[in-house]
Amino acid sequence: AIGGTFPFIKILSDCSISKPVKFYVQNDAFSGLVLSIMEKDGKTFEEAVCDARWRENSDDNNNFSLHGICCLNRLALQIAEIFGCFVNPDKILCRGINNLSNTDIEIAKELGMSIRLIGIAEYDCNSLKVIAEPCIMPGRYFLAQARGGSEIIYLKTEDGQSHVYACPGSSQESIVRGIVKDLDCSSCNENKELRIIDEVKDFENRFYLRFNLINITDTLSELLKIFAKTNIEIEKIYQPKVSHETTEGEQLVVFTNPITRNKLNSAVETIANKLKLATLKADFRIIDRG
Repeated sequence: AIGGTFPFIKILSDCSISKPVKFYVQNDAFSGLVLSIMEKDGKTFEEAVCDARWRENSDDNNNFSLHGICCLNRLALQIAEIFGCFVNPDKILCRGINNLSNTDIEIAKELGMSIRLIGIAEYDCNSLKVIAEPCIMPGRYFLAQARGGSEIIYLKTEDGQSHVYACPGSSQESIVRGIVKDLDCSSCNENKELRIIDEVKDFENRFYLRFNLINITDTLSELLKIFAKTNIEIEKIYQPKVSHETTEGEQLVVFTNPITRNKLNSAVETIANKLKLATLKADFRIIDRG
């Protein structure tokens, strides 16, 4: 159940490395394969899903992967193994890739970036920050370079060191290894009681927001006023080259300075209520700083 990253987590428990403080993980090979096919082959989401099912010889029941549930559940298990604490998955912000558009894949490529379904967790002094959702990141990052159908984990320790482990997607072998470890009586004494985490916090990140704007000059001015009133700072604005999805108006990508998703959602709700000529089409957390 914990995914193909199980051997890496076993290494963490067997070796004396510094205390883990944060990790990023692409732990669902199927969603990673779908995104890789869309990015490299230019296929639509539906085409990529069919292609991924054929390559993986899987059935039609991949909804847990596409809606982020597989990533979420594995992330909760990985938090327990790495940080020694338990958090109810229902408390974790989770979003899947089921509504992903090719337009954002193409814009990401224009910017030298990639979109991946990522779980992020950080634990310090009994405070846990965690999310599981599609994120946009530079294409040179390890998390973006994992081959389609693979899993990868990037872990940081309190001494500033980084550890990266890439592996094939979850398999019967990795599942059996996990079961054997759980049944191994020799490791029972090593098991410690998990700390229960009742409250989960969000990360502050930069965000990518793609809008469709009608009457772009005036609408953009009003849009920026709303952001200013809601105390959201804009880092830069980008007008993408791709435009095949838009039937009316123009596309515009806004990059914010670091904020929480709750703060972003409040601004988006204000925009939807007060600015009918601006439609938010997509938003992604930007992962490009430790």
